[in-house]
Amino acid sequence: MVLIDVHTPKTFEEYIKSLSKRGKRIWRLVKSRCKDIEYKKVPYNREEMARFMDLWEHQLIRGEYRHWAFGIDYIDKLEMIGVLECFAAFKNGEKIALHFVENHNGYVECHPVMYDKTKYSSIGLSKFMWMNLVKYAIESPTMKWLDLGGGRDDNWQEAIKERKQHPTCFYKWGYVAKEVKECPDKQPKLRLCLPQGKCGDSKFLIEL
Repeated sequence: MVLIDVHTPKTFEEYIKSLSKRGKRIWRLVKSRCKDIEYKKVPYNREEMARFMDLWEHQLIRGEYRHWAFGIDYIDKLEMIGVLECFAAFKNGEKIALHFVENHNGYVECHPVMYDKTKYSSIGLSKFMWMNLVKYAIESPTMKWLDLGGGRDDNWQEAIKERKQHPTCFYKWGYVAKEVKECPDKQPKLRLCLPQGKCGDSKFLIEL
């Protein structure tokens, strides 16, 4: 897990100030290259979700093709039990990116941002989506921790210390506060619980 505390900063501006130079560069890039992109929370559309999931599977992601561990029926289930939240990016009225998360009573499991990399990688569209999700989460009373995924799930402090051992998800640490990375022992000893498995209805953090 790679966790972002979204219940401590009172404003998005406070969050940006908490980031390292790398994280602040991400935000500057987003502001300069995505001025004409609009971010919105959107209702679940099954056909649209399936189309974006298929797009994501049929393009290279860091040099390889990735496949979903679940199908559209799992997304249907998330919607049915009330934990699914969807967000989209629009350019000139066209939906160019889709992102879905699972909100389990404040613990938010985040899935990949889905978009056409041949068209929008150069403007940093995924960074735009991640930054805006953080902003939304800080302003939301129902979100406490965003989990970007990757690394170990059994101990948050150790996950921070071992972050360089997991290069495929190292880019995600740019969204984590500088103090968290510099002082892991001051962070809560959190563990991710998946009582029904990775794709179960119930997921939550407990403090060790």
